[in-house]
Amino acid sequence: MRPSRYGASENNRSISAQIYTLHQRLYHALNLGTRHHDENTRKWQCKDIEIQRHVVRSIAAFLDSISGDTTHHPFVKDSVADMIGALAWILQCRNLSTLNMAANVVVKLINILPKSVVRPYVLELVHPLSSSLSLHQVDDASSCATALNLILSNLISKSEKAIWEILKRTDTVAHIVDAIKDISGGMIPSECFQEMASLLSTILWWWPPSRYPVWSDAKLMTALEIMQLKPDSSVKVAVLKVYSALALCGSGAKNLIENRAALLQMMVECIGQSYPHFVRVEGFRLAQCLVRNEERCLTLLSSFGEPIVNAIISEMSKRRSFSGKADNDQVSLLVEACRLAMITHWEGNHHINFWEQGIDRVLLGLLLEDFHNNSYPHFLSLEEQFSIAQKVLSANYLLVLRGYVWDILGSLAAHCEEDFNPNIHGNALHLNILITCLPQYRRYLIKSEAVKTLVALVKWCLDNDVHVRRLSFVSHLHDTFLERSCCWVFTEDWEGKDIPLLYSLWGLAELMHDYGSLRNISDKFAGGMAYSEDDLVSKLLEICTGTSTSGLRWYAAYVLSYLGVYGFPSKLEKRIGKALTEKEYSDTQLILANGESLSVHGVVLAIRCSSLLPCRERQLNEKTSDGSLVGDLTEQLHGELQKEIRLSTHVDHQALMKLLEYVYMGYFRAGEELVKKLKTLAKRCNLLPLFQLICRKSPKWGTPFPSSDLSLALGEAGLPFSDIILEAKATEVICWTCSLCSLSMPHMHVHKVILWSSSDYMQALFQSGMQERSVPLPEMLFYLCSRSQTIKVPVSWEALVKLVYWFYSNDLPNPPSGCLWDNMGTDEKLCKLQPYIELCWLADFWFLEDVKESCSNVICSCLDSARPLSIKIIQIAANYALWKLADIAANYMAPLYPQLRDSGELEALDDMLIDMVRAASVRLSQEGDSNTR
Repeated sequence: MRPSRYGASENNRSISAQIYTLHQRLYHALNLGTRHHDENTRKWQCKDIEIQRHVVRSIAAFLDSISGDTTHHPFVKDSVADMIGALAWILQCRNLSTLNMAANVVVKLINILPKSVVRPYVLELVHPLSSSLSLHQVDDASSCATALNLILSNLISKSEKAIWEILKRTDTVAHIVDAIKDISGGMIPSECFQEMASLLSTILWWWPPSRYPVWSDAKLMTALEIMQLKPDSSVKVAVLKVYSALALCGSGAKNLIENRAALLQMMVECIGQSYPHFVRVEGFRLAQCLVRNEERCLTLLSSFGEPIVNAIISEMSKRRSFSGKADNDQVSLLVEACRLAMITHWEGNHHINFWEQGIDRVLLGLLLEDFHNNSYPHFLSLEEQFSIAQKVLSANYLLVLRGYVWDILGSLAAHCEEDFNPNIHGNALHLNILITCLPQYRRYLIKSEAVKTLVALVKWCLDNDVHVRRLSFVSHLHDTFLERSCCWVFTEDWEGKDIPLLYSLWGLAELMHDYGSLRNISDKFAGGMAYSEDDLVSKLLEICTGTSTSGLRWYAAYVLSYLGVYGFPSKLEKRIGKALTEKEYSDTQLILANGESLSVHGVVLAIRCSSLLPCRERQLNEKTSDGSLVGDLTEQLHGELQKEIRLSTHVDHQALMKLLEYVYMGYFRAGEELVKKLKTLAKRCNLLPLFQLICRKSPKWGTPFPSSDLSLALGEAGLPFSDIILEAKATEVICWTCSLCSLSMPHMHVHKVILWSSSDYMQALFQSGMQERSVPLPEMLFYLCSRSQTIKVPVSWEALVKLVYWFYSNDLPNPPSGCLWDNMGTDEKLCKLQPYIELCWLADFWFLEDVKESCSNVICSCLDSARPLSIKIIQIAANYALWKLADIAANYMAPLYPQLRDSGELEALDDMLIDMVRAASVRLSQEGDSNTR
């Protein structure tokens, strides 16, 4: 190696004589170990320990001499590759006498030189540093962990995938885990634990696949619990960071909440006032990670709700004087407390805690700098409240928190009961001032003629496929740490990805409330609304029956109520609605006072409108004299359930018909006069969502869209109306007993009306008189036995359960995903997918296109994350004659074809399947060639 080509030229006037001298000494040292790597390149390769030490010291001295602008000088930049090359070789040698020195110099190099200068060479250091973590000398391993952590925290950029491959090859995570276990059980300094834990948390944050092996390691989790008991605050921070990174995995968070009570207690303690700022920040961040969906949040708050709310309020209400670095520390902690206060997004008893702690006063204090210095009387005139509100809106105090303030206030308001009284918990004045701020925003909108913009936006959103989430334009919701999460199953986001349309419909609904109808709005704002009422109704019905989120569907239904359409339509109810008009398998007569009767289905009423049914005289859990549940319960009830229910003279025939349309189809059309009659009927039948629409009450923010799910009919509520049994294929694994009948095979008691409404095949089968027959199918038989009203379905019990759930809910349960799926073995994954393959096959015979499509989507998504599984799937698909599925599996195998062929794995397949894979591989190759031309 030669010194920089710049030497002592004119270009180096900014370089001092000392730096130049140290640079020369550096290259003299490097030249001692430079060897020819090939004909054109030379690399530093020397195993002599003394030379290695000399080089490390020379690099350290040179780095110590540069600072400021000199770090960007070409004189320095040209030396980086040579320094890193030598350090990488020395680290790779893993000599204990130089390893620690070299790792420390790597830390110095990264801290001194600009990231852009070091980043191109970072991969050279990752492998030797990660390999050295397996050393039993904790000090040396700790130094390497520090250096590697610094690289991963600052220099990854576009090398993320390549670095992860290196970490996997060197078993980095496993070595770190082993080191932490050893540290927790010995007398090793806590600093070593901090370095190892910090590196682990960095890896866990960057790479989701690393999380499952860590949180599922019971011994490691025990070791962390031992370390968290140490009084050292820095150790607690290291533990909290590891837990936070693990909680980015939804399954990991579930494990922590359910099995680590000591951790939760420590977390709650760490967000209290007795701990330093940096500990409290990490405590708040861990809490945020654990409450990312409603289920986890309410589980945690059921045990620690009050102390968590107390800690939030305590931090948000603290009086502050901002100056210098302390400002940043105080504001960062305040931001974390406000982020955790977003737990108000979900309804629960913690809302009471917030009101009891004076959340209204606290929020106002975050808007007004001198709020705590003023003593406001208990009563202020409206003019005085407006004056304070104007002061709030024009102030620049803690603007970074303003978005949180309005979000928290909105969430609290959304979950208030109608009889809420702020005076119960304190001075209502603070809340009044906060609310007074909001009309000011409304005034600004009116001045800017937002009404015309709103009407145009409704049409634009409905005519175009526009998707915008609130996160994309609300800065305070961004959190780079949480954005790398995995395996979280979020309850449906109420606002969803159609924010412009949601807010537009909301505004349109408010206008309709003011002006009475769409026509009146069109007259008021001439030319603003291009849609006719029929077109708008059609569009809004599509929203309600589609896959939109609850908020959008609620406001679509709310606007529809002003257009004479009331209810909550869905795809399932569109199917079930046929039963109301066809009258097939009705088992109940509703008799009006004038003698007219309506045929209905008891199971539908039991789930959707049980108030129309009389109370059952016999409870299902009562025992008969022989000590078992009634053996012929279904047949007995068959005879009883052709019953007549006589209705009150107050029940109007037209109103009842519309109510039944709502029960079966999810919605109805009606004029104002008929709706007035329905209002009382809906209230008496306890149909509260329908009653809310009829009363024109705005949707409550966060309220789930009324479900059309009939799966409750598979339980106690629907059992008396069961009139047919679905029996699964025989299996050696399941030991089956039924408390309702004597069948020993796995089966489900279901309802003909649901099956008839969902499948054309079932309609034809039932209309054929259910004659006993046997229909041959590939390697299976299909039986229908009229004596026991049993359909023997040629699929496994697991597949039957999923199929029946689809019949009753229009949803197909999904297999495990994320970390749980990725860490399953091939056989276990295949076992999870087998029911979906069976249902794909059955759907062809039962004409269930939606089921087939859903199953195919599930299988494809699983193959996408586990391509080696394709070789199993293609053979099973062929056995079921599912050639489209086999072709899909062949396409997934195509990139792996050379390896599969050379390893002999393809020999287990039929020749026809091998040809399919080969053809898919050829197509893939041809597509690649055409793309490169």
